[in-house]
Amino acid sequence: MKKTLMACVILLGASMASVADSIKSKTLLTIADAKTSPAVALDLGEPGDTIGDQWLFDQPLLDAERNKIGNNSGVCTRTQVGNSSQCRWTLTLINGTIEVAGREFDQGSSAIGIVGGTGEYQHISGELISFKNSDGTYTQTLTYTLANTINSKQPADAKSLITGVRENGHYSCSECHGVTGNPPITDKYDKQSPILAGQNYQYLRTQLNHFKFARRDTKEMANTLQDYNAEEINQIAFYFSQQTQTILPFDPTIDTLIHSATEDNLWADKGRVLYQQGDQSRGIVACQSCHGASGEGDSHQSIPKLLAQHARYVRMTLAAYKTGKRTTDQTLDKVMRQSVKNLNDDDIKYLSAYIQSMVVAP
Repeated sequence: MKKTLMACVILLGASMASVADSIKSKTLLTIADAKTSPAVALDLGEPGDTIGDQWLFDQPLLDAERNKIGNNSGVCTRTQVGNSSQCRWTLTLINGTIEVAGREFDQGSSAIGIVGGTGEYQHISGELISFKNSDGTYTQTLTYTLANTINSKQPADAKSLITGVRENGHYSCSECHGVTGNPPITDKYDKQSPILAGQNYQYLRTQLNHFKFARRDTKEMANTLQDYNAEEINQIAFYFSQQTQTILPFDPTIDTLIHSATEDNLWADKGRVLYQQGDQSRGIVACQSCHGASGEGDSHQSIPKLLAQHARYVRMTLAAYKTGKRTTDQTLDKVMRQSVKNLNDDDIKYLSAYIQSMVVAP
């Protein structure tokens, strides 16, 4: 048996469901493609189809138009020769993961249990029905519910979450980042709040949890998220990820590095070269190798979108990584600290000007 498990996912229903809606049954339709990124077969017994053989897979997860939206990974172990295998795999989506496990038959349909999830699917339960199609694909339909474990203090909508202040907090999200995640740019403060509107959901959720558990520390965010539970943090992250990023006319005279528009253009030109090509002679890697040619980031790998982020904030961030104040790349082999260690102050200034100059597509 050679089998590939790949799911193309279409979510039917609103991601930002109300508390009441969270207990209603939902449907997730998937198509598993047995032609792309085939599973690796491990013949662990006698040659041929024998009990204990395994199939391992880690594959792209696609939508109905065959666009990548995540990954599909897991293992199947042969339990009955010529008949069925015991399988367990994870669908990794932009808004969380869904784990399924159960007996899958070689032919016909199979009922696979949904055994867990993360992110938006943290309290998921239900089943996946898999049916093998004649063209080598598999129709998979998940029917599930999301348990209502949200405490009674949680507001019913995300906007209330970001405008409210909890007992141990001292700022609301909107006070610094704006209601839509587009913070004001002024010369009133030395620091600059980042643009959250349209930022990649997975990255936002990860960073909010870093703040909640004090793995990332700033004076402004200290204790701000302490009283929010996992569901609420997911809701805040998803809300900001769905907002539209707006670009205000940039005035260099209100930057903490006061300079002219002509200087800013020159800095951006130099920054473009560093961003796109790096500098091999100085051991500087091109930023676009991770963050994308247009600064779009990667929503599936928690790589943030940099597009048109304010230069003052980018300078703060690069400096924090360079000095070791920020260490949230610990689980990524310290990729950011390695990337910025050879940047000098001018490099940081140039890169930040270029990132800010990126244009948001209409």
